[in-house]
Amino acid sequence: MLFRSREEIPAYPGTAALQSLIARSLCRVRSDSALADTVVDLPGPVGWQIIAQLQIWLEEEIETEQLDWFHRLPLVTMTASAALQADQQKRLCQPLIETLALSLASMGDRQQKCQRLHQALRPLALAKPGYGPANLIRLYQGLGVDLRGADFSHLDIWEADLSQISLQGADFQSAHFRHTAFSTPLDPSPILAISPDGHDLVAADCQGRLWWWNLNQGDLVEVIELADPPTLITALTFSPDGETLAVGTNTGQIWLYPI
Repeated sequence: MLFRSREEIPAYPGTAALQSLIARSLCRVRSDSALADTVVDLPGPVGWQIIAQLQIWLEEEIETEQLDWFHRLPLVTMTASAALQADQQKRLCQPLIETLALSLASMGDRQQKCQRLHQALRPLALAKPGYGPANLIRLYQGLGVDLRGADFSHLDIWEADLSQISLQGADFQSAHFRHTAFSTPLDPSPILAISPDGHDLVAADCQGRLWWWNLNQGDLVEVIELADPPTLITALTFSPDGETLAVGTNTGQIWLYPI
């Protein structure tokens, strides 16, 4: 059953609704009960109808910049199989981006729209964790909008794909990441450095970026791009007092960063 508007959605009756769907063979409980949460699978036609209705609601929310479902549900589930991720991308995420792109002719319009969505989402995401920040990053990426200047600090980043977008200039200080794919993986022999007090860890990736983590809180503090084009990082070390990070590169340069 599909509803024409959110106002028509009845209050969620808990397990009664689930049992009703199961009794009518509209869904089935997945057999791998080791999962912490109850997981149900929907047959193709039912799932497609739900996705079609969800896309309509998401388009309305993005147009009005009144975000609800956009923050409650992930556009793509990073913990799902590669096949399911591709299906989610094809059936929900990509059509949503294509519709939005058609309504925003210029890059300037797209940048302004992403900024307004960001402004609408940030207080909501600070008040209650959800999937909105990760979904917004997907919109940035799909519309070709640079993340430079975007403020994701102190937000929960759930089910995000950061592997295909530059994070340079974006603020992820004290962000909390969960089920997130980061950029290019580290080398087989990773370059790492831990501060003398054990509070910070810095890792270099294959594209010459530094990933700075606070080990006490498990937060990504900052992503640093040394140069453009990227420079291969060959060594990292903290000064004995922990106040400076030295970065060695394949060009023979040494970069010093105050902590």
